[in-house]
This record gives sequence, C-alpha cells and structure tokens, in this order.
Amino acid sequence: MSQGVPISGLARKLVASSRVPYAATEDERQWDEETRRLADLGVHGVVTVEHHGTQSVDLGRRPVDWGRVARQVSCAEVRGQHYRMWFLPSLALAYAHTREARYGEAARDYLDAFMRAFPRLGPQENQEAQNVLTLGLRLANWARALPLLTEHPDFEEPFLHRAIEFLRAGTVYLERHLSVGDNWRVFNADSLLRVALHLDFLAEASGWRERGVRVLNDAWHRQILPDYVHCERNPSYHASVTRIFGRLFRWQQVQSSLGLVMTLETLSGMYDFLAAATKPSGYNCGIHDSQSVFVGNVRNRAYKSGYGQAHKARDYFSERAAFRRTSGLPLMPPTLHQYYPEAGLLFSRTGWDEDASWISFDATRWGGGHCHLSRNSLQLHANRRTLLVDPGWLSYGADEWALAGRSTRAHNTCNLSGLNQQAADPVRTAAFHAPGYDAAFSVYEGGYWDTALAWNFTHARNGILAQHHRTLLWVQDRFLFVADSMNRLPWTPEDPEDERPGFEINWQLSDGPSLNYAKDGSRVVAHWGASNLLMLFPLRPANAKLAVHQGERVPPRGWLPGENENVPAPQICLNAARMERRHDYYVTVLIPYTAETPPVVAVDARNPGGQIGFVKLRWGDGTSDEVHWGCGFRMMLECVDDFSSDSSLVHLRRDALGRVIKGCLVNGTYLTPHLRERHARPTTVAFP
Repeated sequence: MSQGVPISGLARKLVASSRVPYAATEDERQWDEETRRLADLGVHGVVTVEHHGTQSVDLGRRPVDWGRVARQVSCAEVRGQHYRMWFLPSLALAYAHTREARYGEAARDYLDAFMRAFPRLGPQENQEAQNVLTLGLRLANWARALPLLTEHPDFEEPFLHRAIEFLRAGTVYLERHLSVGDNWRVFNADSLLRVALHLDFLAEASGWRERGVRVLNDAWHRQILPDYVHCERNPSYHASVTRIFGRLFRWQQVQSSLGLVMTLETLSGMYDFLAAATKPSGYNCGIHDSQSVFVGNVRNRAYKSGYGQAHKARDYFSERAAFRRTSGLPLMPPTLHQYYPEAGLLFSRTGWDEDASWISFDATRWGGGHCHLSRNSLQLHANRRTLLVDPGWLSYGADEWALAGRSTRAHNTCNLSGLNQQAADPVRTAAFHAPGYDAAFSVYEGGYWDTALAWNFTHARNGILAQHHRTLLWVQDRFLFVADSMNRLPWTPEDPEDERPGFEINWQLSDGPSLNYAKDGSRVVAHWGASNLLMLFPLRPANAKLAVHQGERVPPRGWLPGENENVPAPQICLNAARMERRHDYYVTVLIPYTAETPPVVAVDARNPGGQIGFVKLRWGDGTSDEVHWGCGFRMMLECVDDFSSDSSLVHLRRDALGRVIKGCLVNGTYLTPHLRERHARPTTVAFP
C-alpha cells in the first residue's frame, strides 16, 4: 500500500480533523432520545432502518453476522439501507456523550465484522453492499463516527489503522467510479467531500476534496431546474438533495475556501417546494417515488391514526423554517399557490395550518426512473384527511407491487384498457390562480402502452395513440371540478368495434370509508366520519360502469402504503369497456364535507361535444354553482346564456333568485356583464 496510513498519531489526527469549522454545522451531530434509542438497539445487536416502516435485523454481537441481512431481508433496497450503517454515528455519538464503554465496544464489533465480511470492493462482490451509492454513504458514516471513538480503549492504533485503510481504499474506489446518475452523483460527491474533510491528513484527501467540490458545483448547475426543483421531479429525492445542498451552503459560509457555489436564492426556492409538496397533515405528498401516510396529523408531534411510523416523519415545515432562520431570511410562509412549470407540478392550499385544504396536480415532465406513469393525476386533502391519494411506491424494487404502484391505473387519472402511459412530457400545461380559486390544464399525448415501469421500462408494445386533456377548477369553499376528454388517433378510419379500447377513470380513496353509490354510476359517497367526500359524475360515456377495487392481489389494485405492509383501500373506477366514439368525456365533481349526511345537490350538465360544456350544481339552500368550459382550452366561450367572455373557463355562483353573487374569470380579458373592466391581456380574476 504505497499510500497507506501511518500508524503514529492517528487518534490525534482524527480528532483534529473533526474540529474544522465546517463540522459545527453538521446536523447529524445532534444528541437526542432517538439517537440513544438506536445506539441502545445496536448494543444488543439490532440495527434498524426506516423504509416502509421500521425494518430491523438482529445481527448479533460477538460475533456480528452481516450475512443475516441477506438471509432475513427480502427487499434489495432495505438490504442496501442496512449496509449503509446509518446506526454507526449513533453509537459514536452515544459514546462521545455518555462515555459508556458498551457503545464503543459495539461500534468496533460492527466495523471489525464488516471488514471481515466484505474484504473486496465492487458491486460484483455484493450488489446491495458494494454499489457506489451504498459504498459512498457507508464511507461517510464511518468518517463521521471514527473521530468520536478515538478515546475508547478498543480503538487502539492498530485497529484505527486497519479501519482507516479500509475507508481509504473504499474512497479511492468511489472516486474512480463516481455515478453519472442524478441523485446518486450528488450523494457520491458529497460522500467524497465528507471523507476528505474528516480525514484531511490522508495523502489523497486534497484531491478528493477538489473532485468532490467540482462535481457538486456541476450538479448544482445541471440538476436544479430554473423553478428550483430537482431534475428528477420527485419530492422525496428533491428533499434529500435540498438537505445536502443546504448543508454545503452552511459549510461554505464558515469555510469559504471550500469553493462551493450554492446560493441562498435557489436554496430558498428549493425549501419552498418542500413546503408546497407537504400536505397539511405534515406528510410528503407521495408523488412518484415518494411515500405518504395518508391520514392524520404529525405537526406538533400529535398524530391521530394507527400508523406508528408517523412520529418519525420529516417535518419539512420546520426544516424550511430552520433554514430561513439560520440564513437570516424572514420566517414568512410561501405563497398558497405554487406552480412549478419546469417540473410540471401544481400545489395549492387554503392555508398553512393543519385544517387547511390542499390539492396537487401532476403534469410532471419526465424525470427518469423515479417518476411514475401518472400524468394529469391529482390529490385532494380536506378536513384533516387526504381523500384522494397518490399511493407513491408500494414496493421499492421491481416486483409486482412496484409495477402496480408506478402504473397509470394506480393514479387518479384516465387510461385506455388499463394500459400505461409512457415517458412523453405533457404539453400545453398551464396553471391559474385567484383568491379562492385554482385552475389547471394539461394534455398528455404519449398514448397508452402494454408496458411496465421498474427502474426503467421493461418493454413497450401494442400502443394506442391518444390524447388525454384534463381541466381542473378548484372552487375552494365548495368543490373541485375535473373535466377529462380522451381523443383517440387517428380520427379516421373508424375501427372495428371489437378493437376499440376501454376508457376508464380511477379515483384512489384513503382507506377505511363506508361507501354508498348509485347503481347508474352517477355518484359515490365515501364516509369516514369527520372528513367525507361526495363524488358526482354528471358526464360519462353512455356505457360506463362503476366498480370498486380494493385489496386485489393479481394484479395488485386498491392498495396504499401502511406501516410495514400495504393496506387495502377502495379505488373507484368508471370504465366504458369499449369507446363508442373516438372522442369522449368524463366530468367529475368532488365535494368534501364534514356532516353525517352528504350535502343536497342536484346536477345539470351538457356534453361539450368538442366545443362548450356546462355543469350546474343546485344546492339545498337554493344557491347554485355553474362551470362553463371550452373543450381543450382551445376556444373562448363567447356568448353563453346571460354572459359573454373570451375565456375558456368561467365559474358563476348565483343566489336563490338567480343573481350572480360570486365568480371567476380564468385566463380571459372580459366577462360581460359581471366584470366591468376589460383587461389588456388574459388574466384570472375572482369577484366580487
């Protein structure tokens, strides 16, 4: 080993390197009850990770048997999480704060056993233990832990030499094999920099530091979109990358010689996205490869359902506040309406408290293998419950659960014959906002395919060319209006009846409601207790049938993630088994309510027929709400009933006498006679 580690003075060098100014900014150095709990488990040979609940493995002590990970854990991702040794810094912190010898003894046992179990580097030796993502994260955990253990008698100079030489060899390998993948590259370069800073006495450290900074700066410029969202368009991975870049920004503030280029403005926008993508319950939204427990409240550590993992959820609101506080920014919340055009994501809410209502609209531009086939999907959270849910991932791998969770059919959108979307970006996506209103429109035109998405598409065949248009209007005090049109291409010639695909729309509900639905498929009532949902389907294909799918296993359908296992949850499906026309429609009206019985409402509707559509809701108090829309956002309404407008979407509320008392003009210049002002450019205006 031509550049091996000299034995003399290792402990002194490790301690000195851990006292550089940047180390004071490391969030991981916090000592708390959770850290001690993990350390105590480790002393008894039990290591845990949080992945679809708490996943524990009893590795034993003296001897520690790392082979138990492969024997006891079926999920490759969970095996990889264990091999990253997240528990090791907890043991080191426990020893540093308590001086109890048992913590250091356990840390040595795990390190010694790992070096014996995995003497060679490279994924060919063990894919889960030695791929560069797991390798890099493990190296960083070793580098963080070792300086805190130098005063323990079991960490004598020969053992420190062996451990650091093992760490050095791994880092040499890591630098030579840095991933080119998006989040993997960030994690790899961050690990390279961490090791370089913690072990700055090594001959290679300056080169690692320079390379790590160079790659991280490059990733900062390449991977963060102009709207401050990470290029994978995945809220969960965006959170991980935001934390890394946020920490690097703090390091740069205390040690400017590092040469990092992260900026306050962009990081502020990244933290705003984290907050926007978090439901009022305190949970991440579950879009793409994120995961969300879908009921309850974790803010202020108060949780109101049976899911035990809730107390371990990340509080993104607090993370954002902490970042702004340490950066000298005012602690004002983001705006209630957040649209990210480069990512293709819309989030809007009525407030920042736990009683707020919230929606998401997913018109995501393709961000790679962590995206799901969910274009034009939406979620609705109201009255402390996510009523319409994006399941996120059901299994983090390539099994039937993973394929089902990523499928188009698992999401609140439309499909043809249960087939999947492909990687084409949506087009013409737009979002609009006025006080009390949100609107959005998007077109997915990539067709539907016999394919499945693991980390990449498994195959693609038997496609159907089609365009799905979705128009959304959220009248925040009453309902969410959703208009879907499906155009099959080409328009001519007409296809034989037995070759026509089915046209279906799915709505994934939270688990546990009682359901009541009309036999004709015109309405569904989902009742949980304090937060309920009335679903109206005033326009649908003549041959559409309503069905409920829950807890089906072959293939999986009607499931959501729970604690350590998926839980059955009803999915409402309207399906026209054969499209009788090449262009057809679904219109859905979603009405949250809290009473024991659903609101009294009658519905009138007019099929747009490729032009102008109309839905009118008549409420029990005599008031009414009207939605007028132009098909595909391609034409203005012109003269309709008692008004005229150049908008493609208008809402009007009338009192019991038919007088207009409230409304919204969406992306238009006039609404006569209800708005006096004509605007020079299209705008969205609520009145009065």
